[in-house]
Amino acid sequence: MSSWHETVKTALLGTDRAELPVQSSQGALGQFVAQLPGQDAAATLLTVAGAMALHQQTGWQPHQAAPPSPTPTQPDLPLCPPALAHQIEALLTSSNASLLPEMLAAFAQTGHRLPEHLLPILLEKGNKLWRIRPSILQVIGKRGRWLAGQNPTWQYASPEIDHWMGLLKAWQTAVPPKRQALLRQIRTIHPERGRQILEHTWKSHNGMVRHQILKILDINLSLADEPFLEAALDDRNHLVRRAASDLLAKLPTSRLSQRMQQHVAGILSWAPGRPPKINVRLPKHIPPAMLRDGVPNIKEEDRMKLRSRLLTQIINRVPLTHWQDLWQKTPAEIAQAAKNSAWPRTLASAFSTAAIRQKNAAWAEALIVASEFNTSAGRLVPLLPADRCFALMQQAAKQSTQIIRPSPLHIFLQHWQQPWSVAMGEFWLDLFAQHLQDANQKKAPDPAIGNLFRRFGQKCTPELAETAVTQLTNIPGLNSAWQKTITYVCQTLQRRQNLLAEIEKIKRNPDEQ
Repeated sequence: MSSWHETVKTALLGTDRAELPVQSSQGALGQFVAQLPGQDAAATLLTVAGAMALHQQTGWQPHQAAPPSPTPTQPDLPLCPPALAHQIEALLTSSNASLLPEMLAAFAQTGHRLPEHLLPILLEKGNKLWRIRPSILQVIGKRGRWLAGQNPTWQYASPEIDHWMGLLKAWQTAVPPKRQALLRQIRTIHPERGRQILEHTWKSHNGMVRHQILKILDINLSLADEPFLEAALDDRNHLVRRAASDLLAKLPTSRLSQRMQQHVAGILSWAPGRPPKINVRLPKHIPPAMLRDGVPNIKEEDRMKLRSRLLTQIINRVPLTHWQDLWQKTPAEIAQAAKNSAWPRTLASAFSTAAIRQKNAAWAEALIVASEFNTSAGRLVPLLPADRCFALMQQAAKQSTQIIRPSPLHIFLQHWQQPWSVAMGEFWLDLFAQHLQDANQKKAPDPAIGNLFRRFGQKCTPELAETAVTQLTNIPGLNSAWQKTITYVCQTLQRRQNLLAEIEKIKRNPDEQ
């Protein structure tokens, strides 16, 4: 009988250009072909090919996969009560996952686990939302970790990643987006291990990938990361060098920050007077050492046009305490003097970026006040402690109680990321009620304000659920869109209140089911 190769060759060339394969009369396949009725060459070839393919599959045995690892038999975390499991299931199956991080974080503190039927959907959520992974690992128990090990999609929760070789394997087999999510997860739980996996595989990535994954070191960044980042300042990719410089600038005691204090000598100077101001003298050329530390190389012919950018890139890499020590002035005094300089917006932007990088709350407050609550200072609001944020809100309200942009209060409503305390929540509910009583609210709400209002329901302390219902649901004449927004806020607060109350019961009575 002719080989399969000859049959394929005839099919490719065509029966007009190649003869039909001759089948030996010996063997079952040859006897079958000999019995075929007379037909054209093409039909005969197809019949022969089909018969040969079926003949080759006869007796074939499928690959035997390794049996799954045995399910854990050692004691596991206690199950949560069915009532709470039902409420968490409703969150998991809802299209809106905004409340999930808060509830999982609170539930993780109880030392209980979710029932088995919720594990697949929870693990799938974690596959898409890396921020909830640390909480997931605490609430799925040993059986959940075992289940994650059976599905490559859920390998982020597999017990294998607790060990170096398992983590390395997961890293090497993951596609780039999954790899970045895995690194964010590891940096959140085990920062040193996250940097080690990056160091171990660094040279195997191209420049674009190195740039993307290097920025993830911002999570739990510390001086322990400095040697690796210092080496990255000499990377052949300019984006990697810039990212390394930006990260080192976030560490006021890093070697780069110390070098920048030397680089800026003479660039800014304090000019006493009434009022005092800050004088600026840009360098005529950028030395190689400053270029290595992330200051852009701007051509001399473009320097006048781009000098604001150059000044910003220099100043935002300098520790803010340097200016306080150099001039013996407070952040508030320096922020006000910057307003009186010839470069007020540039200096405010540079100092603001430095404050964000260095997480300096005192400078953030000084710059917000100096800006008179301008929208440009909104990015500094998340740095404030809750008590100082509330104090500034009260100060801004003296200028205007309007909450729409560009009112002074708008920057707090838009940029505050932490939960609103009871006092802060009551403050906003009073302003919301005042806003809704305006006759103009018979019109549909501004989408931006409507979204901020909804987000308030997710961040406000749920203790104010009943207060929100009382103050917001009895206002007549509202547009239907506003009514839907109010309903969402009140229901969200009540739902959070009920869930957190159930979780608190478990904390008080951990053995009660």
